[in-house]
Amino acid sequence: MNAEPVKKKMDTGKIITIVVIVALSALVVFFGYQSYSLQQQVEDLQLSEESLTAEIEDLEEDIIDYKADLENKDLDIEEKERLLEEKEEMIREKQRKIDQLVKQNKISKSEAAELRSKVESLEYYIKKYQKEIEELKRELAVVSAERDSLKTRTNTLDTEVARTQDQLEEKEGIIKAGQILAAHAFKFYRKKNSGKQIDQSEFRPGQMDDFKVCWDITQNLVAEPGARVAYVQMIDPSGKVVSDNQGGTFKNYAGETVSYSATANFNFNKTATNICIDFPTPSGYEYGKGTHTVRVWCEGYDIGESKFTVK
Repeated sequence: MNAEPVKKKMDTGKIITIVVIVALSALVVFFGYQSYSLQQQVEDLQLSEESLTAEIEDLEEDIIDYKADLENKDLDIEEKERLLEEKEEMIREKQRKIDQLVKQNKISKSEAAELRSKVESLEYYIKKYQKEIEELKRELAVVSAERDSLKTRTNTLDTEVARTQDQLEEKEGIIKAGQILAAHAFKFYRKKNSGKQIDQSEFRPGQMDDFKVCWDITQNLVAEPGARVAYVQMIDPSGKVVSDNQGGTFKNYAGETVSYSATANFNFNKTATNICIDFPTPSGYEYGKGTHTVRVWCEGYDIGESKFTVK
């Protein structure tokens, strides 16, 4: 037998053996990679499903805890509604993640259904709390309407009180005005040497030495009876108040200081009262020609006046 063909056959066999070994090695590597990749996918699947389940459970606790926010009286209704909308958006996010896992074939339909069931149970709480918020809104609207109504009634009452107060003040003013005494029917006298008194309204300067003025206080049933003081002003033609040591000052109803020439004390008993006062010429004063005014004040008010002429 020729040795050359035998050698060639042996070499061919070796080559075939090496090729087979390489091919088998490649298959082992390929299947090993496929097995590893499949294992990674399973682990990734478990991780995604477990992670999403944990997220859903955390969200469930968060939504249940929201009830405390709903009952918190320090939070206004808008803030409560905003927090609930956040929870609602988080539920929608979980639903999107479930759909994504399904599209990527990372979870089965039964697993997706189980996750959706958990999410849908959370939607129950959302609807429940939405109803409670709507009820709070209605209650708030009722309270707001009652508050507005009360405010309107309060404003109306304030207006009525103010009007009543004005009416009371007006009546008090009328009563007070009605209590002011009135002086009228003034008469001016000069005394003759015989002692006779002559009623006149025109005088000569020499007739003023023994001068007397009288007036009546009108009957007043509203004014309180009692002692009164009449302050008498003698006002010369220039507007100056004539006075000597009988005179002085008093405060009128407005708090202003007023000078007077003489005073007359009298007792008022609600009936008409006549008052007279001797008015001697003040020392060093000479009555000039012109119109003089006698004005009477009582309790701070100007209650009457009259005029006489010196020729």
